[in-house]
Amino acid sequence: MSWRTIYITQCEKISLYLDNLLIVKDATEYKIPLKDIGSIVVEDYKAVFTMKILNKFIEYNILLITCDEKHNPYGILNSIGNHSRQYKVVSNQIQWGELEKNYLWKGIVRKKIENQREVMKLLNCNLDMINKMSDYIEDVEIGDLTNREGIAAGIYFRNIFGDKFRRKAGEGVQNSALNYGYA
Repeated sequence: MSWRTIYITQCEKISLYLDNLLIVKDATEYKIPLKDIGSIVVEDYKAVFTMKILNKFIEYNILLITCDEKHNPYGILNSIGNHSRQYKVVSNQIQWGELEKNYLWKGIVRKKIENQREVMKLLNCNLDMINKMSDYIEDVEIGDLTNREGIAAGIYFRNIFGDKFRRKAGEGVQNSALNYGYA
């Protein structure tokens, strides 16, 4: 059962060695059993991967998240071929029309705001703000044309991180950490 998240900030090469992840950094080798790994975040955009290790990530269902030179999540390698049903679902989703995508987006936004509201309750945030979040859940339209997601996120982040917090790309450790959640 996989349980480890591996975070790689600097390395020269990432490869396979006897069903282990092999990381080479400054002529030092680090080996981690693939069966223990659930996900890998690679922040070093100069890292070199072998094709064998990428295929093993897929075989072991290891999620690989790559980052750009600003340390923001940039890409994901995730298995879709290990189960025929999963491939069929992805293929069908690609064929969805705009209306289906917009209905799905409405559901995602509503759930996201619900989760934010629940966190605010747990942290004993301002009751008026919690009630406002409930209103936003009800106000989400198909496709979120009125941007309830953004408005609710503003309230949520200010209540969690303080009034001066702004969710802008490239600003602060908190924003960088939050980007991983979106990835």
